Amino acid sequence: MVYDHINTIFVQVTKTASTSIHNLLATERQLTLPMTHLRYSKCVFDEAINGKDVSGYYSFSVVRNPYDRYISSYFFMKQIYNWDRGFDENLDELLNKPQNWWDNTFILLRPQWWFVCNHDTYAVEVDEIYKYETINSNWSTIADKINSTNPEANITATLPTLNTTSNRDEWENYYTGSLGQERAEKVEQLYVKDFEIFNYTKLTF
Repeated sequence: MVYDHINTIFVQVTKTASTSIHNLLATERQLTLPMTHLRYSKCVFDEAINGKDVSGYYSFSVVRNPYDRYISSYFFMKQIYNWDRGFDENLDELLNKPQNWWDNTFILLRPQWWFVCNHDTYAVEVDEIYKYETINSNWSTIADKINSTNPEANITATLPTLNTTSNRDEWENYYTGSLGQERAEKVEQLYVKDFEIFNYTKLTF
């Protein structure tokens, strides 16, 4: 989403603390609107249609360990949308989709590169990528960058925790034993570019 009042673009990758961050950056009007998980290029394009050049805005995004993010997305869908697919059934269904499956599935399950990279070259298009695993400690750095160039912004240095998925085990527990290895391999196949581009280490068994 584009936050014109602070010259910032935050690309909201699903299930990466985007609700918490949006609530700190948004104007009162933006807080009344549904969150829009748009690609970086779409954010820029939409603004250009309205005659505004936002290419010089500070842009950033947050990514998450693909093993963990898949689990968070899956259980969020079950919690919010009464998703009736089984855990492994859902993985198999995604794997059986045709090439470029991400364009024909729920946005919650799309790869993270889809939001922040050029779709031809896979080059990252935002200025900075932060990790979900360290976003709480990194947030003060982001807030300082925004506040230093927008003195009236006054973005707090502490990130709240919002929109979490409840009633699930730690993500590592879903990837243990022979079944866990099968699941890990399927996640790695689905999100291969996320592991490569964002430097996440694959599990060993």
